[in-house]
Amino acid sequence: MIVASLDRTKTEWTETVLQLPRLRSWYELGIIVSVFHYLRCATLTTAFLQPLSQRSFHQNILYSTVIQNSYNPVQDDGKSKTFLQWMYDVKDCQGDIDAVQLLTKNGCRGLYAAQDIDQGDYIFAVPFSSALLIEKEETSDVERGYKFLQLEQELKQHPDYTHEWKPYLDMLPSRSDSAVFDATPDFWSHGQIEQLELPLCIDQILEKRKSIETMAIKRGVDVSDLQFATWLVNSRAVTIIDNADNENIDDEMINEYLGYDTTMDEEDDEDDDEGSALSTTCVLVPLMDMINHSSKDFNTMLSVMGNSEDENQIDDKDDNGIEEQLFYTVVASRDIVEGEELLISYGSQEDSSLELLLHYGFVPEHNPYDVDFIAWSGAVDEMPSCWSTSLQDDEERLEQLILSNSNSVELTILKFRIRMKKAFDDYQTLVATRRGP
Repeated sequence: MIVASLDRTKTEWTETVLQLPRLRSWYELGIIVSVFHYLRCATLTTAFLQPLSQRSFHQNILYSTVIQNSYNPVQDDGKSKTFLQWMYDVKDCQGDIDAVQLLTKNGCRGLYAAQDIDQGDYIFAVPFSSALLIEKEETSDVERGYKFLQLEQELKQHPDYTHEWKPYLDMLPSRSDSAVFDATPDFWSHGQIEQLELPLCIDQILEKRKSIETMAIKRGVDVSDLQFATWLVNSRAVTIIDNADNENIDDEMINEYLGYDTTMDEEDDEDDDEGSALSTTCVLVPLMDMINHSSKDFNTMLSVMGNSEDENQIDDKDDNGIEEQLFYTVVASRDIVEGEELLISYGSQEDSSLELLLHYGFVPEHNPYDVDFIAWSGAVDEMPSCWSTSLQDDEERLEQLILSNSNSVELTILKFRIRMKKAFDDYQTLVATRRGP
């Protein structure tokens, strides 16, 4: 992970990050991004001029998407504008406030470019002190959900809650907000989970649901509240992998920049991993967590930036008396045109479709890492005997649902089965190729 200098102006920062990159060992292992939702953009092709019966499966899906787009115009609301203003005025977000806008399009909320953005430009940068710390330790997903419930309650009881955090918490998804809530399979009925048919997948979902129920009883909280909090943190948080052996950065410095005492509330629910040189910090970063996902068409990337050109100067002031800071920064990975949605690749960028479904609630149409997943996970031993339908059956049913403008759980189930079946075919082809004639 390159940690570059972040000056106050966009032009100065761009010149610095491209010409004078700085490496801080604290972040040398980089950022694992775990946030948001998936929205695939479709483009109109001449294939739509063909009769319905002559179009391919993918052409019909693309056609239906364009038709749906024409009936779902871009929408804006006052709450989004208030939130953006709050980010720059109160939370010291850096960058041009007029460069981005939050819009709801085709029933999904996303962050869009309000002007042309050049490759390498930073779009916005959020100070470490403006992020919400969930934890600084390695725990389970469900434990993180519980810690968010605690943090949310503490923030709402704070005297300055309305000014300090209400605009952000008001923008977070609710269970009834379909524009930003992609339910993961643990929210589904048992019958719907069984329709995924892959035993490995079903077992993981049921185990997660059991963990949530057990934790809710242990902590004395409502099961549905904990389940939703777990989903929210898993789908939106950023996890930083730190080099714990770095002598130049200690807990006190981390606390100062995150704005919290990271040594508090360390319970003995999980055994410490003694001897490990790594530690993790899980945070929610306002505004950054509203960028949607794309596996191959992403146009932004994340970096941790500092406004100091001295890699050892982190908690002091520069020659002009300006306090040094670290920022979570969103950078354009290619040229972005006005009106284009900002997209980023979630997870480790090597997540299988099963992992994306379990953590974020969506299934990508293409995923090159599914073949590797089938090879090492044991799923290859369960296929194809676990399937009750053929690939063609699933594709035809999916096409019917899309053309009827359905947004049901069955749609996600079919996408997952199709993705796994195609990956299994690719795996068999790869094995046959390696064996030779």
